[in-house]
Amino acid sequence: MDLFTLGETMVCISASETGSLEYVSTLSKSIGGAESNTAIGLARLGKKVAWSSKLGDDPFGHQIIKTIRGEGVDVSKVTMDQTNRTGS
Repeated sequence: MDLFTLGETMVCISASETGSLEYVSTLSKSIGGAESNTAIGLARLGKKVAWSSKLGDDPFGHQIIKTIRGEGVDVSKVTMDQTNRTGS
């Protein structure tokens, strides 16, 4: 293992048009967090990396773990929390 990171990653929601969220018609989702971003960047450079956190066992949590795993980062130490929701 070249690097192990630990930290919070959240879902980022952004509007495709200017205006109040109450009135925009399209929202997009992505993920963001310094530790997971670093892990993804290093995995893309061919390093062996792992990331750990606690996520809600909800759609946002599942999106985060699938996205990070899909980038080649080991997420085997991530905990899925049945009680609390993932931050956004």
